[in-house]
Amino acid sequence: NDAVIALDDQQRITYLNRAAERQYGVNATQELGRPLHQVYDYRWARSEDEDEAAEALARHEFWRGENIHVRRDGTKLHVESAVNVLRNDHGTPAGMLAVIRDISERKQAEEALRQSEQRLRAIFDGTYEYIGLLAPDGTLLEANRASLAFAGNTREDVVGRPFWETPWFTSTPGAPELVWQATMRAAAGEFVRHELRIVR
Repeated sequence: NDAVIALDDQQRITYLNRAAERQYGVNATQELGRPLHQVYDYRWARSEDEDEAAEALARHEFWRGENIHVRRDGTKLHVESAVNVLRNDHGTPAGMLAVIRDISERKQAEEALRQSEQRLRAIFDGTYEYIGLLAPDGTLLEANRASLAFAGNTREDVVGRPFWETPWFTSTPGAPELVWQATMRAAAGEFVRHELRIVR
């Protein structure tokens, strides 16, 4: 299912497989001998990525990485490519062979997840409620700004510690035990609503 394209030392196409025909909307017999840029153009996320790819090909004769291919019709594809330098019978560089995977759907999913996480973070840090996110064993993974401001703690003071051993509860006699019991009940799948008075 991956596109495979071979080029000569002048960047002219010498081979296209069927997956490449589908991916770029071209016919192999019409493209053989044409410059690669007539099938697609490529863009880089960062300018230094192109330099790194060229250096890898020059030094190791192999490069693997991601960039964007733009088809003739303007469609942009996020791709992951593995490119090898080809040598002729005399050992002289004679072109390149590229195996190209379309990862556009994966990139779209990653972007959707990033935006979802940003929205969640905005809610998490924008509320005046005190929120803590716990691992199944009760370790505090994250605390929002309101809860840290309330207790006068930094994130480093609390994250990574068992919830019941955080400064929110250790200054109140009996609170760590009550919070531990509530946390274990919640970890077992029970919805727990608990009230207690704590001393800062």
